[in-house]
Amino acid sequence: GATLGPEQALSTFGGGLTTLITDKWVIFDNDDDRKLVVLAGITSALGAVFPSPMLGLALIHELNNFPKTYMESLMLLSIPSYISFLIFYGFTHFTYLEHISSSVAQLSKSWTAHGGYKPWMFSTGILIGLVSSCLSFLTALMIGIMKKVFDRIRASLAFSRLLQSVVPPLIGGVAIGAVNWAV
Repeated sequence: GATLGPEQALSTFGGGLTTLITDKWVIFDNDDDRKLVVLAGITSALGAVFPSPMLGLALIHELNNFPKTYMESLMLLSIPSYISFLIFYGFTHFTYLEHISSSVAQLSKSWTAHGGYKPWMFSTGILIGLVSSCLSFLTALMIGIMKKVFDRIRASLAFSRLLQSVVPPLIGGVAIGAVNWAV
């Protein structure tokens, strides 16, 4: 899972396996149905990872690109999520992330027992958390501002569809390059 965590690898595996099956053996008359089946494969892989099957479903719904209506996709995608959760939990009596978190808790207990923890680390962790929260808020604010700016740029270039699709990425690339060069 690299730095993306185990859920990235499992969701990619679930989606890839479902795509393989739908490409080779199942014929769909409608692309929306095929997309829903692939999302169901991803949801079923995530259902076993999280402590609740609804968390994997919520993660899929963050994509906000449903082939069906929200309620229809919610109902259809919850079925594979619950099935995979019940199968994995039935065999192991814990979820994948609970297994990881329990080993991390044991590691941290052994670390603190051997003098690896210092009291100043707690306050440093709080400070880092507060700074990260502020930076996350500023990032969300900048995303909103940039979205409005680029919407206005696209609106002013309404006379040319080519310019609408070329100028905003060009401006964004130059801005990102300038920031990277400056840093």
